[in-house]
Amino acid sequence: MNAASKANKSDVADGLRLLVDGRFNEYRMAEPLTFSGKSSKSYSFENVLVLPSNGRLILDPVTRHDGSIKSRLVANLDVAQAGHENRVQRIVDDADDGWEQQELSLLAVGAPTIRLSRLAEVVERMVA
Repeated sequence: MNAASKANKSDVADGLRLLVDGRFNEYRMAEPLTFSGKSSKSYSFENVLVLPSNGRLILDPVTRHDGSIKSRLVANLDVAQAGHENRVQRIVDDADDGWEQQELSLLAVGAPTIRLSRLAEVVERMVA
């Protein structure tokens, strides 16, 4: 991973953490949550909110880097295929990374994608 990729990962992950801490901290799980995928592999997610329905909202940051795209796609798809109840997954990207539509379409196979810039309004609706 080059320096720019590390900075991008840090930017989207830091932006997500700041947003969640600032606006949705009351819903945030104190510790990362681990889910088993259909393959029985375990995946840990740091940004998990407890919804009013007692469901879990996983907010998983991704950067426009092949390794990040592949790892987030595999983790989210494997967890989704495991069929956990009361689990909602979103892959969070940053528009400033210059995403191409085919990259976002690929990520959406694992979980719906959402721009960091739109995340607050989407989460507001989910916790209402």
